[in-house]
Amino acid sequence: MADPVKRKKLKLTLTSLQKLTGLSLNTIRARAWALKAIDDLKGAAKKPPREGEHNTKVREEPIIDPEIVLSRKLEGLLKQNGLLYEEILYLRREVKRRDELIEKLQGGRLSTI
Repeated sequence: MADPVKRKKLKLTLTSLQKLTGLSLNTIRARAWALKAIDDLKGAAKKPPREGEHNTKVREEPIIDPEIVLSRKLEGLLKQNGLLYEEILYLRREVKRRDELIEKLQGGRLSTI
């Protein structure tokens, strides 16, 4: 609730906090620290920003390098590919083990006939 960008259009009210947390209004009202925190946030929102501080409503978007974004996506895909390959190897071993067990059981059954 403290960050206006993350809060988006939600106001600093108990109802907004209720929607975010899923708690009942009485549960929130029973906690003095929650009421104090909301009052502090409201007070901070009403104060104009000082000379040296940045306005929280006007934030510059960081410049995102497409090369960095693509390299991070590639790293994620490579990790996912490695995990899927390990899973394939595990499943192959499991299928081989079960096939051997089936052959063993069928071989024992055929020898008793």
